[in-house]
Amino acid sequence: MEAAAAGNGPTPSAPPVRPWTGAQSVESGLRMVVFVAGLVFLALACALLAQAPSPRTGTPALAGGCAPTTSPYLEADAAVRHAAISFCAGGDAATGRMSLYLPAGTLDRHRLVVAGYLDGEAVRAHVRREGAPPLAIVQRAAETWTPAEVAIPEAWRSVPLEVELVDAGEGHAQWGGLGLAAIAPPLAIERLDAILWLAAAAAFCLLAASPSRRQPYPAGAPGVLWRGGRALAIAGLAAAALLLGDAWYRNDAAEDWIHPDQEIPIKVMQAMHAHDDLNTDFARADIPGYFHEYRYNFSGYILLSYLAIRATAPEAFASDEDLRDRLLDISRWCAAATLALCLLLLARHAGIVHAVLGTAAIAVVPQLYQDAHYVRLESLSTLLFTACFALATLRPRGAAWRMVLLAAIGLVAGLLSTIKFTYAICTLFCVGAALPAVLARPGRAERLRLLAAAGAISLAGFIAGFCAGAPAIVADLPGYLAGIEALNRQYGGGHPPHGFIEPGMGKQLTLIAGYYFATLGLPLILLHGLGYFRQAFSPGKAAYGAILGLTLLAFVMQNAFFERNFSPYLPAFVMLSVVGMANLRHWLQTRLAAGPALVLGGALGAFFVLGLAAPLGVTDRLSGHFREDDLAAKAAEVEGRQRWAAHALGAVRTETLRFEQVFQQKYPPTSSECVLHAGIAYNDDWSRRYYRHLPATFRVYDRIASDFDDLPVSTLQPYHSPGIRLFYEPAACPGAIALHPPSR
Repeated sequence: MEAAAAGNGPTPSAPPVRPWTGAQSVESGLRMVVFVAGLVFLALACALLAQAPSPRTGTPALAGGCAPTTSPYLEADAAVRHAAISFCAGGDAATGRMSLYLPAGTLDRHRLVVAGYLDGEAVRAHVRREGAPPLAIVQRAAETWTPAEVAIPEAWRSVPLEVELVDAGEGHAQWGGLGLAAIAPPLAIERLDAILWLAAAAAFCLLAASPSRRQPYPAGAPGVLWRGGRALAIAGLAAAALLLGDAWYRNDAAEDWIHPDQEIPIKVMQAMHAHDDLNTDFARADIPGYFHEYRYNFSGYILLSYLAIRATAPEAFASDEDLRDRLLDISRWCAAATLALCLLLLARHAGIVHAVLGTAAIAVVPQLYQDAHYVRLESLSTLLFTACFALATLRPRGAAWRMVLLAAIGLVAGLLSTIKFTYAICTLFCVGAALPAVLARPGRAERLRLLAAAGAISLAGFIAGFCAGAPAIVADLPGYLAGIEALNRQYGGGHPPHGFIEPGMGKQLTLIAGYYFATLGLPLILLHGLGYFRQAFSPGKAAYGAILGLTLLAFVMQNAFFERNFSPYLPAFVMLSVVGMANLRHWLQTRLAAGPALVLGGALGAFFVLGLAAPLGVTDRLSGHFREDDLAAKAAEVEGRQRWAAHALGAVRTETLRFEQVFQQKYPPTSSECVLHAGIAYNDDWSRRYYRHLPATFRVYDRIASDFDDLPVSTLQPYHSPGIRLFYEPAACPGAIALHPPSR
């Protein structure tokens, strides 16, 4: 050694090895114990979630009979749904047959109820299962909804059933009724326990992954184990985010609420299954004719969902309800996977604490909560866009890996473009990922050569993704272009109520800003701008900013605004807001003493958390529209308000005005009878005009507010909670009882 040293000069010394102290050994052991505890809790949570029944078992279907409100004697029960009675226009003398179809598992969440006089002779009711003798229901329930007195075998609950009622009697007290009353799922407590176990798992993994004050990590085996444990802890947090997201977005009334567009993918997929091909053309699907012109829209979403369902549950194509349930599962899991991906991204770029905080903020954004409950493309689009953003933040070292990255970004961008052609703007992520290496090259010629190579690779990836997501478009390009033209007409010509009677760029910007101030909150929006400083999420965030700005500019220039078009951008928006908070904290720490910096940093965190009150408040109101009991209670409240108003006015009937009448400013004709008019209001320009110009012969009697009256018009009001104006003609209702001072 000495001779070698003398002959070759001084040997560079190796960096000193930090000794592994006893205190560090104790800390490492404690962290490992905490991490193992987190994994145990995670396993328990997975086991409990696996046992808990899915809230979606298909939708009960009722045929025949009349609405329960037909009988003036039957006591109303808001908990009873999917109900009908044979006491129709003829009263006791009315006869007929009704059938209630119960998908497998329905009786785990509902109780079968009956009303009327089921004597087994004139009025007969049976529960039927294929291949088994029927079970008779003989019961005198009279004028109340009462649990059916029939012993249904446990084995019957897991298969579809049919409840049939035949009313052949025309005498007094010879009628019957069938319905379902919601009950708590048998394992609701277990599902709640599972969520609590997941929270505990997340907390323990967070503690295990928190950075040590002794940096750098000690050399040797303990340091290697610790670094591996930290990676596993972050993976545990991501798994917890995935499962918590599934529980958060899982509700029992999503299948009862029908989105205006969700019939499209169902019918297109059934046509694909019938023809055994991958053709996503709307024109050959069994949907209303006015949808046919939007040919090949949503193709990537429909194709990927179709392939997933064909591989896992091909029998679902035989039933609209089963297929819808599988599509809802896809939406929910895509939303949950987006949360897990965001947690990993934030953990890498902003730290564990910011990752947990940011993921929670993304979870409570009402627009993303909506998407998780719809049979629509947004949840999948959001996951793919977030993946594209994540790829654009990578910085591979070698030239070959950079080209692979550009091809991957182009592939995802091409796939997104088959879902909506406007998502072709995601190719800007290719530009953002390529520019740092291009600008680092010396000489213009070298830069142009590398830029051309990057463009070619990105274009090849884009074409591959586009062809994979919509192979039928390649064979029918004119049909695809015709569909795009139809969509351009829809957005360019206005789409009431989503816009203004006299549109303008200023009005459109006000509408967009008002919606997002209400659903994201001021702190997230203010902090977002600070997220573009420093290096976190570079170079992808520059491309993201360009995409967001260009999309916003495009919609400001349109005559219609659907907030759903911005859904894919929201997770990245919130992540940059979280990075903005981290940047502000860093700025405070580098310019202030430790004490003031700590105080201001804590105040900044509190400002961020309190700012989540805005999105959480809207999501809390929205969540009730996806819970069966809450939805039934809301419907009963609206019905009760209308019924009371009709009684107070002495109205002979209630007539509902649809938005088409409001939009066209068609007012009801005058009548000699006292009629209560229930008109729709979406907090939009056309509704305000309609009721502002209500003829002097009418008077507003009551106003039933929307749950979202404080928000500008969006999909929340038309899809979930429209406002209602009750008005009447005073001249035709002389005996009206004043509910409150009449107002116009």
